Amino acid sequence: MGVVLTAKGKTPEAIACYRQALRLRPDNFKAMNNLAWALSVHDLAERPTDIDPLELAETACRQAQYKDPWLLDTLAAAYADASRFPEAVRTAQEAIRLADVAGARSLSDEIRQRRRPSEPRSLASRPASTEQRLGRSLAAGRLRSRF
Repeated sequence: MGVVLTAKGKTPEAIACYRQALRLRPDNFKAMNNLAWALSVHDLAERPTDIDPLELAETACRQAQYKDPWLLDTLAAAYADASRFPEAVRTAQEAIRLADVAGARSLSDEIRQRRRPSEPRSLASRPASTEQRLGRSLAAGRLRSRF
């Protein structure tokens, strides 16, 4: 449900869904990842103060033993959001490497597009067409989470 709400541009509602999913299953790394992503990359009028997106992303990555490029991409965004740019760059590079090894070329290309050495904050920004891509996926019945 949170993914659908994000696709519709309803990020605060999506965040509420991810939070509820974590209340029901605190070890749900997909909900952790999607919540960390939403908090790290979306400008919110009211950002929850009781949730640390970096902690969520780190926990999700630990659960996957730091081997999932999607999770590492979120961790890189959370590092950038926390102004921890050297870690953001290193983590983004590892996410690219793992995505390439896994044959997830679209993910590695997306990370490369966002990663601009002269603009460290760009690690935490989505391409302008994200909502459009999500909307197309929703319409085609292919919508999925960050995985």
